[in-house]
Amino acid sequence: MRALRRPYVRTGLLVATWVVLFAVLIRSLDVAFAWWKGDLAQPAFGDWVWIVLLPVWVFLYVRYFSVFRPGCTACEARDDEPLGPRGV
Repeated sequence: MRALRRPYVRTGLLVATWVVLFAVLIRSLDVAFAWWKGDLAQPAFGDWVWIVLLPVWVFLYVRYFSVFRPGCTACEARDDEPLGPRGV
């Protein structure tokens, strides 16, 4: 747990988590769209797992990684930046 206090370790874990979440989200979307279009004649158990987990991946992405997460300050104006062309 001591390693998690280092900023580069935390950043690396955050990036790795984002990449894994993005990969499983894309896989779930791929299976769900194939099922929706009718390309999966008889979905297997694994296909149903991907389809059912799609809302979970979307929730995790929106809750923890998107700009819509609670407490996100990415779009707020900073005090040290001018607000307009004259700095007003």
